Amino acid sequence: MVRRKPTKINQTIQDRRMEVAGSTMFYHEDDYCQIQLLPIENYPELIQQISNISSKSSKNFDGTGYKEIVIRADQEKKLEDRKIKKEELEKILSKLKTERHSIVATGYGLSYRIESKNTIAYGTNNSAIFFDYNPENGNVQNFWIVNPKQLESAGLKEIMSEIVTKWELVLTDWNLGLTLDWKDFDKVEKYFAN
Repeated sequence: MVRRKPTKINQTIQDRRMEVAGSTMFYHEDDYCQIQLLPIENYPELIQQISNISSKSSKNFDGTGYKEIVIRADQEKKLEDRKIKKEELEKILSKLKTERHSIVATGYGLSYRIESKNTIAYGTNNSAIFFDYNPENGNVQNFWIVNPKQLESAGLKEIMSEIVTKWELVLTDWNLGLTLDWKDFDKVEKYFAN
């Protein structure tokens, strides 16, 4: 194998990867938008999509793995359509009893980490709220949570209630196959209790 001398651009990328590898917050790429907030107008579509995924998954499981990959469809109404400003969301998230992180990395394993640009996190490395935003207009594009149960003591349920009510959102947990309308108090309580 021939090793090339690193160019200035490659060295800059490598230097940045090393800097990001030691960043203050990391999420595994598989966790991206697995538990997310979406506009409530998507509720019927989300329920149908979860049902379809569940049905296809059970038919495609061969005992050790899946024969086909099911790819989720994009929702008609995007979170960015709400025009939630980064600063406005952060004002609410700052009430959480946890740390804010402006340097966020993603990847997998211990060796592959890259910067998740324009992403803010609140939490710890095992449990956090993340959101990314458009740097041109400051609008939030995606909002997701990793291990929400561990954030409960930080006031997650109360903060989530404020956010979903203010911007008319639902929480979709693709891992568990459910979508929560915050008006269904019993389901919300059950979700956070389990």
